[in-house]
Amino acid sequence: MIRVYGYSDDNLVLDGAPYPADEIGCFDQDVVVDFDDGTQIRAGYSKPNLGVWYIKVEKQGTAKQKLTECFDEDAELYSDVFEIEAKYVKHRKEDK
Repeated sequence: MIRVYGYSDDNLVLDGAPYPADEIGCFDQDVVVDFDDGTQIRAGYSKPNLGVWYIKVEKQGTAKQKLTECFDEDAELYSDVFEIEAKYVKHRKEDK
């Protein structure tokens, strides 16, 4: 299983992905991540008018997955959290 979330304002964490893709520096950029089941997500900092990381499913694949949204800037983990039972394939950074 891979667990995806952001921290600070410039790092996306992919717990369970191979190094060096397990932590992606992405200051002022979005990260698009592809998984081997066909799922694609987009993550970035921050949600409009809220200092919280967002994660959006752009393409729905076949693996079991869960997206937990966050709307609390004061939460310990001020980020949406995406969990998926698929393998990391690749990522790319894109301008916002």
